[in-house]
Amino acid sequence: MKILFLSNYFPPASIGGYEQWCQEVAHALVKRGHEVSVITSRANVDASEKMPVHRVIDLEVTGGIRSTIGRFLRRKQLEASNLPTIEHLVNTIRPDAALIWGMWNVPRSVPALIERLLPERTAYYFCDYWPTLPSAFVQQLRAPARRNLSALPKKLVAASLLWKVAPETPLVFRYPICVSQAVRRELLDKGIDVPQAHVIYGGTEVQPIQSPRQTGAAVKLLFLGRLTADKGLHTAIEALRILAERALTAELDVFGQGDPDYIRSVEKAIEKHKLWSSVRLFESVPRDEVPALFPQYDALIFPSQWEEPFARTVLEAMAGGLLVIGTTTGGTGELLKDRETGLTFKAGDALGLADRIECVARDCAPFRKFAEAGRDAVLRQFTLKRMVDQIEEVLVSISNTTLTFPRAVNI
Repeated sequence: MKILFLSNYFPPASIGGYEQWCQEVAHALVKRGHEVSVITSRANVDASEKMPVHRVIDLEVTGGIRSTIGRFLRRKQLEASNLPTIEHLVNTIRPDAALIWGMWNVPRSVPALIERLLPERTAYYFCDYWPTLPSAFVQQLRAPARRNLSALPKKLVAASLLWKVAPETPLVFRYPICVSQAVRRELLDKGIDVPQAHVIYGGTEVQPIQSPRQTGAAVKLLFLGRLTADKGLHTAIEALRILAERALTAELDVFGQGDPDYIRSVEKAIEKHKLWSSVRLFESVPRDEVPALFPQYDALIFPSQWEEPFARTVLEAMAGGLLVIGTTTGGTGELLKDRETGLTFKAGDALGLADRIECVARDCAPFRKFAEAGRDAVLRQFTLKRMVDQIEEVLVSISNTTLTFPRAVNI
């Protein structure tokens, strides 16, 4: 079967877990004998990629406010440049089915074109909330200025442009799939017409488990993720301050990149509370190196305050047999359950997080059963194979409609 994937980003271009899932599912389908082609944005060509990846989509926003204004003024030309190229590719590839992934920062006319060309063969896999959001242009123009001096000029410029924004192109979403029940609820609550959507949970590869770390003098904690306020690292820093006041030693290693202003605020908090001996900041690690980190720690700290669609970091840690201490915002609670598959606390509750870390620090052994239960849950419900099986079933089921493609021509 010929399958077309459409995504705003595709590795090595990546801003989150759904692009990784897009690539992993595509590779798995290729291994099963399907012909998979990808249409994605103009970024980061990967010469090692075996399947056809067409990096042709012009995104809406690709830089700061000046770039955004320039691209906004040229938005009709940019949009017009997308459609003939994509239509030509679809008519050349002649897919039996299409699966549309994240479309944030892509004009709605692009998925609308796929719906028109493949009216009964287009499915969506919603790993985030992009259908509920305005265009990236609108988000960028409405976002607060990073500097006080530019706040008023930005507001004036935004006001002069926002009234020109046309309504979003309507989409049908005939075959919607959601990565979690939470995503399905959020789409419906925000008025997205997908009552027929069903859930295919995200999955991960499950490797043979390594021996857990031998507990030392200090409990060793791991944070992996984007360094932005919504990911809640500041809550973990405050929890370590509370533990220091209790004369309990905990060490936190942080791996990630993100907002420079937020990172500076975290560093100031570490400095203020004299926690540099307890907290170490590292750059992000390649995804294929992440599983090797888990046996070095006693627990993953996941303090996210965002309504996570389905937290891939939590999923991978549980698959690796690592205890997770985290919030249950969004879809995370469908995987992480308190004193069943891990330990939980309320978003922003540094005291609650400190209490749970202290319990583990006093004696890790009783809590390893939660880590084991978490791994068992992944093996039962959240493997990558199960995810691919179910997505493949959907694509096969919608690929039976007869379509007539125009003869491909060179452009």
